Parts: sequence; structure tokens; C-alpha cells
Amino acid sequence: MQFRHLRYFVKVVESGSFSRAAGAIHVAQPALSQQVGELEERLGFTLLERSSRGVRPTAAGEIVFREASEILRQLEQLPGIVRSSSGEVEGIVNFGIAVSLAGGIAGSAVTACKKALPKVTLKFSDADSDVLQDRIEAQTLDMALVFEDYFVPNFSRHPIFRQRLYLVRREPLAECQSVVSLEQIAKLPLVLPPLPKHQRVVIDRAFAAAGLTPNIVAETDAALSELSAVRREFRRSIHSLSPSMPAA
Repeated sequence: MQFRHLRYFVKVVESGSFSRAAGAIHVAQPALSQQVGELEERLGFTLLERSSRGVRPTAAGEIVFREASEILRQLEQLPGIVRSSSGEVEGIVNFGIAVSLAGGIAGSAVTACKKALPKVTLKFSDADSDVLQDRIEAQTLDMALVFEDYFVPNFSRHPIFRQRLYLVRREPLAECQSVVSLEQIAKLPLVLPPLPKHQRVVIDRAFAAAGLTPNIVAETDAALSELSAVRREFRRSIHSLSPSMPAA
């Protein structure tokens, strides 16, 4: 077994498909599949469930993914740990950012890090908040910027901002100038992300607390598809706006 077997397997699991993983690490898809197959043969277990929708780890695959991720993280940190013995902090920090925030924050984070810790390298990953929280728990990320409306045990956290949700629609809502009530929204056809997406959990909880049921006519886990449905039809959605973050 070689480190590349573990690295390729971890990337496939993180990407959810061989094609996306091959593109991310610039390896031909047949070669990537062969490397993962060699790892499965060496361990004697099927590590991935393959389908037309992509791949997901088996029970054995989840264990290998967790342990392999930790091995690779320690391997990445090793040169920095050795160099840091001179007294100056060096190394790699695996930093996750919620997808909707990545474009506006990644550049500022790099600038601030290089100014404060010039020999530290940030390695970014962007994904949904739920995925990033799972990766923090699995110790494949050192820290992450995520959305949450309730505390998850075992995480050390620091609140940065409070996010607002907005009703998105093609035509103006004449009877309302600023705040839209849940009673008004409950009467509208909505296109929302599916459960267990974090934003959907927040929306469902708010309606349930008000004793209301949202009129959901379609679900999509892609923001572009969600907005496209709003533009083409007289549908509505509930979206957040990424906060404006000044450069550090």
C-alpha cells in the first residue's frame, strides 16, 4: 500500500465521483479507478458503493476514509512541524468555508494569514455547512466557517455574524415593503433545498414554530437551479445573502 492509494481514495470520497476527483487532482479517471481498486484488493474490502449518481463509502470505506484522512493530514503537517522547531510557526492549515461564502472570503483569509503567519499555508475546501461540520468531527479539517443556528457538541466555536433570510421572487410584493411574515410566505409556491440541508432545517423549524406549513412545489440542492426556477416561473424561494466581509 502506498500513500497515493490513500490520497486518491480520500479525494474520490470527498468529491463524490471518480470524474470530479480525476479533474481535481489531474489524474486520468481509469488510472484513478485502478488505484482505488488496488487499495480495495489490498485491504480485502469493498470501500465504495458505485452508482449512476456517483460513489459513496461503504461502512468499511468510512473507516478507511477517516483514518486515511488523518494519516494524510499528519503527513502534510510533518515538514512544518520540523521547521517550526526553530521557533517560527510553519505548516498547513486545512480550512473549510461554506460554499456561499468562499468567493468573498478566501482572498481576505489568505492575505490576513500571510501577514500574521507568513510561513503558514491555508488549504481551502468549500462545501455545505453540514459536510464541513462532519469533516471537522472526522478531523480532516482543522477549522471551518459554517452556518449553524444551534450548537453542535464537541466543537469549539466563535460567532462571527448573524445571517438573514430573504424572500426571492420575480415580481414585487406590493403589500409588503420590508419584512415578510411567515403567514404571507406560507401562501406562496416555494422552491427550497431538500432536507437535511441546513437552510431547509432552519426554514422548516420556523414554520413549525408558527404552526404553519410551507407550500413547497419543488426541491433542489443546487442554488443555481433554485434561482432558475424562480426566474422562469412565478415561484418563490428563501435565500440568504452572503455578508460583506472587509479585507483583514
